[in-house]
Order: sequence, then C-alpha cells, then structure tokens
Amino acid sequence: MQRVALATFICFIIIQVPLSGQQLNADASPDDFTDLVKNTFGLDQELVNGEQYYNKHPRSKFHPYFSEPGFQFGSVTLRTKIYKGVRLKYDLYSQHVEIEYENIVGGNNQVISVTDWVEAFSFGNFQFEKLNLEGEEDMFYQVIDTDHFTCYIYWEKGLVPINGSTTYTEQFTDEKRTLYLLLNKKPVGFSSRSDFAHHFPEANKKEIKRALKKSQFKFRTASPAEIIRMMESVSLLIEDKDM
Repeated sequence: MQRVALATFICFIIIQVPLSGQQLNADASPDDFTDLVKNTFGLDQELVNGEQYYNKHPRSKFHPYFSEPGFQFGSVTLRTKIYKGVRLKYDLYSQHVEIEYENIVGGNNQVISVTDWVEAFSFGNFQFEKLNLEGEEDMFYQVIDTDHFTCYIYWEKGLVPINGSTTYTEQFTDEKRTLYLLLNKKPVGFSSRSDFAHHFPEANKKEIKRALKKSQFKFRTASPAEIIRMMESVSLLIEDKDM
C-alpha cells in the first residue's frame, strides 16, 4: 500500500511542479525539495499519506462504516502527533480509517490512512484507541471512560453474498461487537446483562441488573450511542449507591 502511495505521491509532484511555477535546479538542497512539497500540497504528508480511496465493493448493499456512512469532523493521532478538525470515517470491514481533505485546487481527496501509523482517533462522542487486549495484535477499540470504570468495544462487520438480486452481489452485515471491562488494570470480557453486572461489587449487582432489565437493554443489538448512555447511567447509579 505504501508503494502505491509513494508512486502516486511522486507522480502528483511531477504534474504539479510546472503548475506551481517552481522548479528545482541542479544546486537544490533537500530543504528546497521539502519546501516545494509543502507549497504544492499545503498539508502535512503524514496526514494525507496512504492509499487513494476507491470503492472496492460497488455492488454491495448497506455500508461498512461505524455509526453512519458519512464523514464526520474529529481528530486523528498519527505517530504521536494529533491532527484536529479533520474529516474521518471508520471502515469496520477493513478496519481502516479514511480521511477526507481539501486539495490545493479546492476539491476533496479521500485516502485510506496507513493503519500502522494510526494510534487513536475520535469523532462526535466516539473515542478509539489502538490497543492489544487479546495479546495477539493491536486493534482499534472504542473507549468509554466513566467516573467509575472503563469499557472497551471492538467493532467489526462482515461481507456475505446475496443470491437472486440483479442489483447487488453481496451485503455488509450488522455490526458485531466484543466487549470488555477494565478491572484491576486487566480487561475482562462480557456479553450479557448478567455478565456485565457480575463484575461489580455485591452492593451494586442487583441494582445494575434491575436497571438494565427495566430498560430492556441488550448489549448484542444496542447502538454505539446507546451503549455510551447506558455506561454513563450505570456509573451514576454506582455513584448514588456509594453516597
């Protein structure tokens, strides 16, 4: 992917140099080249580097993105550097972060970021970090911090074939989520209301179960926003119980 990005990057510079009215002479230094790149692109190269986006699934039904298919303003951390006010969306099927930015002629470009460079990103009320919870490989997890506990969620979507349709050949599945609570600095998994309540002190268990049952909350089908609201409600419940 990086080779494709580099080739695209070099070709774009070759095309843009004459248009910018700047040329490098035989005595040009590396600093001159850096200045030329900055003047040509007007953006940090780590932010815009990656694979130029194209729709790899033109005959797919539904969408692969977290929450909604459109870009949303947020921030992304690349190699410890935080970029704010960028437009992002998160592909749950490929596990890539896509970035949209304005190019020098006023149009919008869309790139699939270099996954190894992305450490964290956020948009709206959603926060994500690259973590290693399973001891195998780093993956993106939604992070929900409350006053009393932290929850991690790994989101993914699949792609399955469709039979009998003249419009679509495949479709993206609903979100699948894997949930964890951080307890004593270690993540523990849960999948149901009982599992979730079980991890809390005895003084809180019954009340948490009762509240979740009353609201008919289901971790398996709840939306990302609903999970955030539920976690915040449970944190308040624990706080009231402790007072």
